[in-house]
Amino acid sequence: MNDFKKKGYFVLRDFFKADDFAPLRRIVDEEFLTINKLPDETKIKLDVAHRAVKPAHVKYLSMGYENQRLEQEITRVVNSRLTDYVKDKLLMDIEIEPGASFITLFPHELTGYNVKYHQDEDVKNEFPSRIHVVTPLLNNPLNLIQVLDSTHDIGTFEHSLFGPLLRISDKRLDQYLGNNTDIHLNFGDVIFFYTSLIHRVQDNVNSDLSHWMLRFIYKVNTDEQAKQPNEEKPSE
Repeated sequence: MNDFKKKGYFVLRDFFKADDFAPLRRIVDEEFLTINKLPDETKIKLDVAHRAVKPAHVKYLSMGYENQRLEQEITRVVNSRLTDYVKDKLLMDIEIEPGASFITLFPHELTGYNVKYHQDEDVKNEFPSRIHVVTPLLNNPLNLIQVLDSTHDIGTFEHSLFGPLLRISDKRLDQYLGNNTDIHLNFGDVIFFYTSLIHRVQDNVNSDLSHWMLRFIYKVNTDEQAKQPNEEKPSE
């Protein structure tokens, strides 16, 4: 955590346990059946759930699976297990924003967006104030996230649309591609990155497994952050 404000991201290893997500897993199973109009008695495993539906029925939404029921349970788990820990370690006043959801990464032939590098937020005065948080829901390793180290406080790049998604169209991007870092997450690991950090999630190629990621955003109280811009507790 010590390099968070310098690098714009950090990974907390082996934090969540299976019991933390047990109620969420049940809800996600139920929502998958409902969204894809499958019989209630259908038995599914989420990592191969795409096999149970026709490709035309598999949708990659902008933020995956999201509704009030999922958001409430994600918020409950996060606030009971994670929020106070992060507040204490980073000395930041943070709170979870509305809109928590799941991102689903089905195999390449069912997505095919070829996501490009982008930023999630227009940063005013090069001072990021929101933190994106992602953690795997399943046991299979998640090795698809890439970040460009230390690009969270260099300002907002020009973006353009391709399909429903954004990509950086700014020529300045080339000078930062050498900062690329591949993020490797196992179940229980959590990545935190400023929404202004340049990043992407690669297509799920050469795999017949689906990946499910819990994601949400922490809003940082910028007044509190400004008071203590460089102080952090040592990571454990």
